[in-house]
Parts: sequence; structure tokens; C-alpha cells
Amino acid sequence: MVNKFILILLLIGTLVMMYVMMMTGKTLKTEITPLGILDLEFTHYGVRAEKILIAWSAQGDTGSIINDAKRNTYLDFIFLLFYSSFLFCSCKLMVKKGVATYKKIANLFAYASLAAGFLDILENIGMLKILNGSVSGSITFFTTACAILKWTLVILVILFLLIGLIVKLLPRKKFT
Repeated sequence: MVNKFILILLLIGTLVMMYVMMMTGKTLKTEITPLGILDLEFTHYGVRAEKILIAWSAQGDTGSIINDAKRNTYLDFIFLLFYSSFLFCSCKLMVKKGVATYKKIANLFAYASLAAGFLDILENIGMLKILNGSVSGSITFFTTACAILKWTLVILVILFLLIGLIVKLLPRKKFT
């Protein structure tokens, strides 16, 4: 079962990778892509992806911005292992507490966090295809669909965990 030490290591890994991703993604923020890599995740259609590739064809501090985007996407494979595992373990810790229905819901959210990680892998594959010049409506739609589903799951899992944390921190009435 999950222990708090593993959870803390996963949290530290998640936070470190968030910082690394933020630093390596700085050059991806341009006039055309103010959200950086997120603009590519949610590109929706091929023409928009082509505009992003043109904007990122410019030279950055470390060479082509496209190379920076590829590097950032490869690093995301490490990040997704940390964040999805952290969310999974956090939900699994919540399974230990509560009534049977709550435990089932916590388990559902635990596996939703792993599904988010899998969708992130698929999204990264789509983005790498785009960054390597394979721009088509089907690839951009697939990438965006994976991104939307991933973010939806991540947000739902985080909301579940926050609500669980708030409930845990609320004072309980003692009946005498």
C-alpha cells in the first residue's frame, strides 16, 4: 500500500518537474503562442499548428524553438509519471478512510489519474508528430482531444482531493 514517504517523493518530483518544464518552456511563449506548449496542445486544427510551427521556426537562445518544444515534450514524459503517480497515490491514501461508497469513488479517481497519464502520453506523441512536420487535421484533433480529456480528468481528481482534504480538516462534532 501507499505510504506517506512515497507520496512526498512523488510530490517533490512533481514540483521539480513543474519547475523544469516551466524553465524549458519559456522560449515557447511568443506573440502567436502566449500559452507556450499549451497552445500546441489545444491547436484544434492543422492550419493553427502550421502557424505555431512557423512562429517556433525562429531561433531561440538554444537553437530552434521547435527543438525547445521537442525537449519540453520529452521532459513531459518524466513529469507525467510523477504527477499521475502522485495523484494516484493520493487517492489511494484516501481509500483507507471512509465508508464503502467513498472508497469506491476514491478508487475511481485513483484510476482516473492513471488514465490522465496515459492520455498525456498519447497527447505527447501527437505533439511530437506535429513538431516533426506531420501536420494534419486528424493529428491535431487527436492531440487536442487527448489534451481536453487529460485536463478534465486531472482537474476532477484535484477537486476530489481538495474536497477530501477540506472535509478531513473540518472540525468534527463529538456526541456525548
